[in-house]
Amino acid sequence: MAQQNAHQAAQLVLLSGVASALTLNADIDVALRDPEVRKRLENLSAEVVGGSLDATAAFFKAEAQTWKNVITTANVKLEP
Repeated sequence: MAQQNAHQAAQLVLLSGVASALTLNADIDVALRDPEVRKRLENLSAEVVGGSLDATAAFFKAEAQTWKNVITTANVKLEP
């Protein structure tokens, strides 16, 4: 089995249809481009990315597929 790198992702997620999501996303992207904000987050070992709502959705979809493959390959089962 290929080695998997574990990491954590912090995302601010809003319910679909929230009208302010685009504005909030744009505001967060502006904040993440601020050198002081980036430095503080990087000092916490964060990898600062930012991006569009579509990019975030694609990230979650890819992560779900990655971990589905890990669980399937390792034959992980839930115990009752």
